[in-house]
Amino acid sequence: MGIPCRPWDGLERAALLVVGKDAISGSEPIPGDIEKFVALGGKALIMPQDPVWLAEFVGLEPSPQPCLRSVPGDPEQAIARGLASESLGSWPAPISPTPIRLPQRGGWRSLLDAVGQAGYSLLMEADHGWGRITVCAIDLEAAASHDPAKLLARRILSHAARPSRATAPSWRADRDANRRLFDPAPPDAANEKGFYIRVGAAP
Repeated sequence: MGIPCRPWDGLERAALLVVGKDAISGSEPIPGDIEKFVALGGKALIMPQDPVWLAEFVGLEPSPQPCLRSVPGDPEQAIARGLASESLGSWPAPISPTPIRLPQRGGWRSLLDAVGQAGYSLLMEADHGWGRITVCAIDLEAAASHDPAKLLARRILSHAARPSRATAPSWRADRDANRRLFDPAPPDAANEKGFYIRVGAAP
């Protein structure tokens, strides 16, 4: 999309680390510790990953239905402020092939909700240590030639990289759920706590 970037060597303290499409769910190893990068104050933007992998190894719940349009998850969010409605969907292809159900654990906030799919998000973020994780389910690469999509892409990058106002690190009691993003593995215990609160389980 004409946005300058460079490969991450696993050590550089970049303003924003963009984890590309299928970069984690693919077979290539990640050059560094993303969780440590974020915990020390980095900002990470995770682009769409394989939905089967997200469900089986991370514990997120991708939707089986694509999404055509999005709306701000919170009217006060700046992510969509000033953008025309065309930037939020109704592109030549669905804005997202697999929205993600907003986690109930880990402190996640939805920035863009999936229209027609209550409880599902296209863009969400959570504080982690001194930094912040943003997960994007929008297929911006597929719409790279669509000008409204480019505007949304630039807004997402800017928003994900914004400075943190934290005066202390955020270590939630339920942060173990978020670690599955950095250290994915099939659940090894029936009572393992994940992103969602199951019926009869402790929060």
